[in-house]
Amino acid sequence: MQNQLFQLILMGQFSFLVCEVHQYIFIESNKTWCEARAYCKDNYTELASVPNVRFMEKLQNTLSETGHGDEAWIGLYSALKQTRTWKWSQPVVESNFSWAQNEPDDCNGNENCARLDQGMTIEGLKDVVCQNQHKFICYNEEEQGENEFYVSNDTEKWSDAQNYCRSHHTDLASGSTQLNKLKNKSFKHWIGLFRDTWRWTDSSSSSYRDWETVSPHIPDKASTETCAVTLPGQSGKWKATTCDGKKPFICYKDNVKLIKEEKEWDTAFEYCRQNHTDLVSIVTLEDQSWIQEKAKEANTDFIWLGLQYSCPLDLWFWLNDMVSDEKLFEGKRCCDTVVAMGKDGKYTSFSKSEKRKYNFVCAEKV
Repeated sequence: MQNQLFQLILMGQFSFLVCEVHQYIFIESNKTWCEARAYCKDNYTELASVPNVRFMEKLQNTLSETGHGDEAWIGLYSALKQTRTWKWSQPVVESNFSWAQNEPDDCNGNENCARLDQGMTIEGLKDVVCQNQHKFICYNEEEQGENEFYVSNDTEKWSDAQNYCRSHHTDLASGSTQLNKLKNKSFKHWIGLFRDTWRWTDSSSSSYRDWETVSPHIPDKASTETCAVTLPGQSGKWKATTCDGKKPFICYKDNVKLIKEEKEWDTAFEYCRQNHTDLVSIVTLEDQSWIQEKAKEANTDFIWLGLQYSCPLDLWFWLNDMVSDEKLFEGKRCCDTVVAMGKDGKYTSFSKSEKRKYNFVCAEKV
Protein backbone atom coordinates (compact mmCIF):
# COMPACT_ATOMS: atom_id res chain seq x y z
CA MET A 1 0.00 0.00 0.00
CA GLN A 2 2.81 2.40 0.88
CA ASN A 3 4.53 1.67 -2.45
CA GLN A 4 1.32 2.31 -4.39
CA LEU A 5 0.72 5.56 -2.51
CA PHE A 6 4.25 6.78 -3.15
CA GLN A 7 3.92 6.00 -6.86
CA LEU A 8 0.76 8.06 -7.03
CA ILE A 9 2.47 10.93 -5.22
CA LEU A 10 5.32 10.84 -7.71
CA MET A 11 2.97 10.76 -10.68
CA GLY A 12 1.14 13.76 -9.30
CA GLN A 13 4.15 15.84 -8.34
CA PHE A 14 6.59 15.14 -11.13
CA SER A 15 6.32 15.44 -14.85
CA PHE A 16 9.04 13.30 -16.34
CA LEU A 17 9.60 11.47 -19.61
CA VAL A 18 10.45 7.79 -19.22
CA CYS A 19 12.85 7.21 -22.08
CA GLU A 20 13.95 3.80 -23.28
CA VAL A 21 17.66 3.20 -22.90
CA HIS A 22 17.61 1.56 -26.35
CA GLN A 23 15.32 2.21 -29.32
CA TYR A 24 14.86 0.63 -32.76
CA ILE A 25 13.83 3.06 -35.50
CA PHE A 26 12.44 1.85 -38.82
CA ILE A 27 13.44 4.01 -41.82
CA GLU A 28 11.20 3.54 -44.85
CA SER A 29 13.56 5.21 -47.33
CA ASN A 30 15.22 2.73 -49.73
CA LYS A 31 19.03 2.71 -49.59
CA THR A 32 21.92 0.34 -50.16
CA TRP A 33 23.38 -1.31 -47.07
CA CYS A 34 26.31 1.15 -46.98
CA GLU A 35 24.03 4.15 -47.47
CA ALA A 36 21.72 2.86 -44.74
CA ARG A 37 24.62 2.47 -42.34
CA ALA A 38 25.85 6.01 -43.04
CA TYR A 39 22.35 7.38 -42.41
CA CYS A 40 22.05 5.55 -39.08
CA LYS A 41 25.46 6.77 -37.91
CA ASP A 42 24.61 10.37 -38.85
CA ASN A 43 21.16 10.45 -37.28
CA TYR A 44 21.10 7.79 -34.57
CA THR A 45 23.76 5.34 -33.35
CA GLU A 46 24.13 2.50 -35.87
CA LEU A 47 22.30 -0.02 -38.00
CA ALA A 48 20.33 -2.38 -35.78
CA SER A 49 22.24 -4.98 -33.80
CA VAL A 50 20.52 -7.81 -31.89
CA PRO A 51 22.21 -8.93 -28.65
CA ASN A 52 19.71 -11.64 -27.64
CA VAL A 53 16.26 -13.12 -28.19
CA ARG A 54 14.56 -10.37 -26.16
CA PHE A 55 15.84 -7.78 -28.62
CA MET A 56 14.87 -9.99 -31.54
CA GLU A 57 11.30 -9.80 -30.24
CA LYS A 58 11.64 -6.03 -29.85
CA LEU A 59 12.89 -5.75 -33.44
CA GLN A 60 9.96 -7.80 -34.70
CA ASN A 61 7.53 -5.60 -32.75
CA THR A 62 9.07 -2.49 -34.31
CA LEU A 63 8.50 -3.92 -37.78
CA SER A 64 4.97 -5.09 -36.94
CA GLU A 65 3.99 -1.61 -35.78
CA THR A 66 4.96 -0.16 -39.16
CA GLY A 67 2.99 -2.72 -41.17
CA HIS A 68 6.10 -3.05 -43.31
CA GLY A 69 6.03 -5.98 -45.76
CA ASP A 70 9.49 -6.03 -47.33
CA GLU A 71 13.04 -6.94 -46.40
CA ALA A 72 14.95 -4.45 -44.22
CA TRP A 73 18.67 -4.03 -43.61
CA ILE A 74 20.21 -4.74 -40.20
CA GLY A 75 23.81 -4.19 -39.07
CA LEU A 76 25.14 -7.73 -39.64
CA TYR A 77 27.73 -8.22 -42.37
CA SER A 78 30.49 -10.59 -43.44
CA ALA A 79 33.82 -10.13 -45.23
CA LEU A 80 36.00 -12.88 -46.65
CA LYS A 81 39.11 -11.44 -45.01
CA GLN A 82 37.55 -11.92 -41.56
CA THR A 83 38.56 -15.01 -39.61
CA ARG A 84 36.02 -17.46 -38.27
CA THR A 85 35.45 -17.16 -34.54
CA TRP A 86 33.63 -19.58 -32.23
CA LYS A 87 30.47 -18.29 -30.54
CA TRP A 88 27.61 -19.64 -28.46
CA SER A 89 24.08 -19.74 -29.86
CA GLN A 90 22.82 -18.72 -26.40
CA PRO A 91 24.66 -15.53 -25.39
CA VAL A 92 26.46 -16.52 -22.18
CA VAL A 93 29.22 -15.12 -19.99
CA GLU A 94 31.54 -18.11 -20.19
CA SER A 95 33.50 -18.45 -23.42
CA ASN A 96 35.91 -21.25 -22.48
CA PHE A 97 35.46 -24.77 -23.81
CA SER A 98 37.54 -27.91 -24.28
CA TRP A 99 38.12 -29.66 -27.60
CA ALA A 100 38.72 -33.36 -28.07
CA GLN A 101 42.26 -34.32 -29.08
CA ASN A 102 43.34 -32.88 -32.47
CA GLU A 103 40.15 -30.82 -32.75
CA PRO A 104 39.02 -28.58 -34.37
CA ASP A 105 40.46 -29.87 -37.64
CA ASP A 106 38.15 -28.96 -40.58
CA CYS A 107 38.83 -32.45 -41.90
CA ASN A 108 35.67 -32.41 -44.08
CA GLY A 109 35.96 -28.81 -45.28
CA ASN A 110 34.40 -25.94 -43.36
CA GLU A 111 33.31 -27.58 -40.11
CA ASN A 112 31.63 -24.70 -38.36
CA CYS A 113 29.36 -26.39 -35.80
CA ALA A 114 30.32 -28.25 -32.65
CA ARG A 115 29.18 -31.67 -31.47
CA LEU A 116 29.53 -32.85 -27.89
CA ASP A 117 31.22 -36.28 -27.85
CA GLN A 118 31.44 -37.88 -24.43
CA GLY A 119 31.92 -41.53 -23.64
CA MET A 120 34.43 -44.11 -22.56
CA THR A 121 37.17 -43.12 -25.02
CA ILE A 122 36.27 -39.62 -26.31
CA GLU A 123 35.69 -36.52 -24.22
CA GLY A 124 35.34 -32.98 -25.42
CA LEU A 125 34.05 -31.13 -28.48
CA LYS A 126 34.42 -31.96 -32.16
CA ASP A 127 33.94 -29.61 -35.12
CA VAL A 128 31.47 -31.00 -37.65
CA VAL A 129 29.85 -29.89 -40.93
CA CYS A 130 26.66 -28.03 -39.98
CA GLN A 131 24.60 -29.86 -42.61
CA ASN A 132 25.17 -33.20 -40.90
CA GLN A 133 22.26 -34.77 -39.04
CA HIS A 134 22.72 -35.36 -35.32
CA LYS A 135 20.68 -35.53 -32.15
CA PHE A 136 20.91 -32.40 -30.00
CA ILE A 137 20.68 -31.03 -26.45
CA CYS A 138 18.40 -28.13 -25.51
CA TYR A 139 18.63 -26.04 -22.33
CA ASN A 140 15.61 -24.94 -20.28
CA GLU A 141 16.41 -21.72 -18.43
CA GLU A 142 13.41 -21.90 -16.09
CA GLU A 143 13.85 -25.54 -15.09
CA GLN A 144 16.11 -27.38 -12.65
CA GLY A 145 17.16 -30.98 -12.20
CA GLU A 146 16.11 -33.54 -14.79
CA ASN A 147 14.04 -31.00 -16.73
CA GLU A 148 16.90 -28.53 -17.14
CA PHE A 149 18.03 -30.27 -20.36
CA TYR A 150 16.12 -31.87 -23.20
CA VAL A 151 17.99 -34.58 -25.13
CA SER A 152 16.41 -35.24 -28.52
CA ASN A 153 15.69 -38.63 -30.04
CA ASP A 154 15.45 -37.19 -33.55
CA THR A 155 18.34 -36.00 -35.73
CA GLU A 156 18.49 -32.54 -37.31
CA LYS A 157 20.90 -30.19 -39.05
CA TRP A 158 22.51 -27.77 -36.60
CA SER A 159 20.33 -24.78 -37.57
CA ASP A 160 17.13 -26.87 -37.42
CA ALA A 161 18.16 -28.10 -33.98
CA GLN A 162 18.72 -24.49 -32.92
CA ASN A 163 15.26 -23.48 -34.19
CA TYR A 164 13.63 -26.37 -32.33
CA CYS A 165 15.36 -25.51 -29.04
CA ARG A 166 14.44 -21.83 -29.31
CA SER A 167 10.81 -22.67 -30.11
CA HIS A 168 10.27 -25.29 -27.41
CA HIS A 169 12.90 -24.57 -24.75
CA THR A 170 15.47 -21.76 -24.33
CA ASP A 171 18.24 -22.58 -26.80
CA LEU A 172 20.86 -25.19 -27.61
CA ALA A 173 22.95 -26.03 -24.54
CA SER A 174 25.69 -23.38 -24.34
CA GLY A 175 28.55 -22.32 -22.09
CA SER A 176 30.85 -24.19 -19.74
CA THR A 177 28.44 -24.05 -16.77
CA GLN A 178 25.73 -25.87 -18.71
CA LEU A 179 28.12 -28.36 -20.37
CA ASN A 180 29.72 -29.25 -17.04
CA LYS A 181 26.33 -30.49 -15.85
CA LEU A 182 26.40 -33.03 -18.68
CA LYS A 183 29.65 -34.68 -17.60
CA ASN A 184 29.86 -38.46 -17.32
CA LYS A 185 27.00 -38.94 -19.75
CA SER A 186 27.33 -40.57 -23.15
CA PHE A 187 26.49 -38.11 -25.93
CA LYS A 188 27.11 -37.52 -29.61
CA HIS A 189 24.88 -34.47 -29.96
CA TRP A 190 24.77 -30.92 -31.31
CA ILE A 191 25.34 -28.13 -28.78
CA GLY A 192 25.16 -24.36 -29.24
CA LEU A 193 28.73 -23.73 -30.40
CA PHE A 194 29.34 -22.46 -33.93
CA ARG A 195 31.73 -20.22 -35.84
CA ASP A 196 31.25 -17.72 -38.62
CA THR A 197 32.67 -14.59 -40.21
CA TRP A 198 29.63 -12.41 -39.48
CA ARG A 199 30.07 -9.23 -37.44
CA TRP A 200 27.91 -6.37 -36.13
CA THR A 201 28.63 -2.86 -37.36
CA ASP A 202 28.69 -1.49 -33.80
CA SER A 203 31.53 -3.96 -32.94
CA SER A 204 29.39 -5.68 -30.33
CA SER A 205 30.36 -9.24 -29.48
CA SER A 206 26.79 -10.55 -29.72
CA SER A 207 26.65 -14.14 -30.91
CA TYR A 208 22.90 -14.04 -31.51
CA ARG A 209 21.85 -15.18 -35.00
CA ASP A 210 18.38 -15.97 -36.38
CA TRP A 211 18.87 -17.18 -39.96
CA GLU A 212 15.94 -18.35 -42.07
CA THR A 213 17.61 -21.54 -43.25
CA VAL A 214 21.04 -23.10 -42.81
CA SER A 215 23.30 -20.40 -41.37
CA PRO A 216 25.49 -18.76 -44.04
CA HIS A 217 28.53 -19.25 -41.80
CA ILE A 218 31.17 -18.82 -44.51
CA PRO A 219 30.30 -16.95 -47.71
CA ASP A 220 31.66 -18.62 -50.81
CA LYS A 221 34.64 -16.77 -52.28
CA ALA A 222 32.56 -15.90 -55.35
CA SER A 223 29.53 -14.87 -53.28
CA THR A 224 28.47 -11.25 -52.86
CA GLU A 225 25.75 -12.10 -50.32
CA THR A 226 27.53 -10.55 -47.38
CA CYS A 227 24.86 -8.28 -45.83
CA ALA A 228 21.90 -9.35 -43.70
CA VAL A 229 18.23 -8.42 -43.93
CA THR A 230 15.17 -9.25 -41.87
CA LEU A 231 12.43 -11.04 -43.77
CA PRO A 232 8.78 -9.93 -43.82
CA GLY A 233 6.23 -11.87 -41.80
CA GLN A 234 5.84 -12.94 -38.21
CA SER A 235 9.08 -14.93 -38.02
CA GLY A 236 11.25 -11.91 -38.89
CA LYS A 237 14.15 -14.26 -39.56
CA TRP A 238 17.22 -13.15 -41.47
CA LYS A 239 18.89 -14.02 -44.73
CA ALA A 240 22.14 -13.01 -46.44
CA THR A 241 21.91 -10.99 -49.63
CA THR A 242 23.95 -8.65 -51.84
CA CYS A 243 24.69 -5.28 -50.27
CA ASP A 244 23.88 -3.04 -53.25
CA GLY A 245 20.12 -3.53 -53.34
CA LYS A 246 17.91 -0.61 -52.30
CA LYS A 247 15.90 -1.47 -49.20
CA PRO A 248 14.41 0.18 -46.10
CA PHE A 249 16.36 -0.38 -42.90
CA ILE A 250 16.36 -0.36 -39.12
CA CYS A 251 18.59 1.92 -37.03
CA TYR A 252 19.02 1.86 -33.28
CA LYS A 253 19.57 4.68 -30.83
CA ASP A 254 21.63 4.07 -27.70
CA ASN A 255 20.41 6.49 -25.03
CA VAL A 256 23.04 5.54 -22.46
CA LYS A 257 26.83 5.68 -22.24
CA LEU A 258 29.19 3.40 -20.36
CA ILE A 259 31.85 5.52 -18.62
CA LYS A 260 35.02 3.46 -18.17
CA GLU A 261 36.29 5.53 -15.26
CA GLU A 262 36.41 4.21 -11.70
CA LYS A 263 34.40 6.41 -9.34
CA GLU A 264 32.43 6.09 -6.12
CA TRP A 265 28.65 6.19 -6.52
CA ASP A 266 28.28 9.83 -5.40
CA THR A 267 31.05 10.97 -7.75
CA ALA A 268 29.58 8.97 -10.62
CA PHE A 269 26.21 10.57 -9.87
CA GLU A 270 27.72 14.08 -10.05
CA TYR A 271 29.60 13.23 -13.27
CA CYS A 272 26.44 12.04 -15.03
CA ARG A 273 24.45 15.07 -13.85
CA GLN A 274 27.14 17.47 -15.15
CA ASN A 275 27.99 15.77 -18.45
CA HIS A 276 24.88 13.80 -19.43
CA THR A 277 21.51 13.54 -17.69
CA ASP A 278 21.79 11.15 -14.75
CA LEU A 279 22.96 7.73 -13.67
CA VAL A 280 20.88 5.30 -15.69
CA SER A 281 17.43 4.23 -14.52
CA ILE A 282 16.08 0.85 -15.64
CA VAL A 283 12.33 0.75 -16.18
CA THR A 284 11.68 -2.32 -18.35
CA LEU A 285 13.16 -5.80 -18.81
CA GLU A 286 14.35 -4.64 -22.24
CA ASP A 287 16.24 -1.79 -20.54
CA GLN A 288 17.76 -4.28 -18.14
CA SER A 289 18.88 -6.54 -20.97
CA TRP A 290 20.63 -3.65 -22.74
CA ILE A 291 22.44 -2.52 -19.57
CA GLN A 292 23.54 -6.13 -19.02
CA GLU A 293 25.34 -5.91 -22.37
CA LYS A 294 27.07 -2.72 -21.15
CA ALA A 295 28.16 -4.48 -17.95
CA LYS A 296 30.02 -7.08 -20.01
CA GLU A 297 32.10 -4.31 -21.62
CA ALA A 298 33.11 -2.65 -18.32
CA ASN A 299 36.66 -2.57 -16.95
CA THR A 300 35.39 -3.26 -13.43
CA ASP A 301 33.48 -6.22 -11.98
CA PHE A 302 30.42 -4.01 -11.40
CA ILE A 303 28.83 -0.88 -12.88
CA TRP A 304 26.93 1.74 -10.89
CA LEU A 305 23.24 2.32 -11.64
CA GLY A 306 20.85 5.07 -10.56
CA LEU A 307 19.08 2.93 -7.96
CA GLN A 308 19.16 3.69 -4.24
CA TYR A 309 17.25 2.99 -1.06
CA SER A 310 15.25 5.63 0.82
CA CYS A 311 15.09 5.04 4.59
CA PRO A 312 12.26 7.53 5.33
CA LEU A 313 10.04 6.00 2.63
CA ASP A 314 11.28 2.40 2.96
CA LEU A 315 11.49 2.16 -0.83
CA TRP A 316 13.96 1.38 -3.59
CA PHE A 317 13.67 4.04 -6.27
CA TRP A 318 15.45 5.10 -9.45
CA LEU A 319 16.85 8.57 -10.03
CA ASN A 320 14.12 9.23 -12.61
CA ASP A 321 11.74 9.21 -9.59
CA MET A 322 10.24 5.82 -10.38
CA VAL A 323 9.83 3.20 -7.66
CA SER A 324 11.75 0.03 -8.49
CA ASP A 325 9.72 -2.86 -9.83
CA GLU A 326 10.33 -5.80 -7.49
CA LYS A 327 10.76 -8.02 -10.57
CA LEU A 328 13.90 -6.04 -11.37
CA PHE A 329 15.36 -5.62 -7.91
CA GLU A 330 14.54 -6.52 -4.34
CA GLY A 331 17.55 -6.11 -2.04
CA LYS A 332 18.37 -5.78 1.63
CA ARG A 333 16.79 -2.58 2.93
CA CYS A 334 19.57 -0.55 4.55
CA CYS A 335 20.11 3.18 4.76
CA ASP A 336 22.74 4.78 2.51
CA THR A 337 22.60 1.81 0.12
CA VAL A 338 23.01 1.97 -3.66
CA VAL A 339 22.99 -0.66 -6.39
CA ALA A 340 25.46 -1.94 -8.98
CA MET A 341 25.20 -4.55 -11.72
CA GLY A 342 27.82 -7.28 -12.13
CA LYS A 343 29.25 -8.65 -15.36
CA ASP A 344 26.85 -11.56 -14.95
CA GLY A 345 23.94 -9.11 -15.20
CA LYS A 346 22.85 -9.53 -11.57
CA TYR A 347 22.18 -6.69 -9.13
CA THR A 348 24.16 -6.22 -5.92
CA SER A 349 23.62 -3.58 -3.23
CA PHE A 350 26.51 -1.76 -1.51
CA SER A 351 26.79 0.76 1.28
CA LYS A 352 28.21 4.12 0.19
CA SER A 353 30.52 3.96 3.22
CA GLU A 354 32.40 1.09 1.52
CA LYS A 355 33.72 3.70 -0.95
CA ARG A 356 33.84 1.22 -3.81
CA LYS A 357 34.89 2.53 -7.23
CA TYR A 358 33.36 1.15 -10.42
CA ASN A 359 32.58 2.08 -14.01
CA PHE A 360 29.05 3.46 -14.44
CA VAL A 361 26.33 4.13 -17.00
CA CYS A 362 24.91 7.58 -17.69
CA ALA A 363 21.64 8.34 -19.40
CA GLU A 364 22.25 10.52 -22.45
CA LYS A 365 20.42 13.77 -23.14
CA VAL A 366 17.55 13.03 -25.53
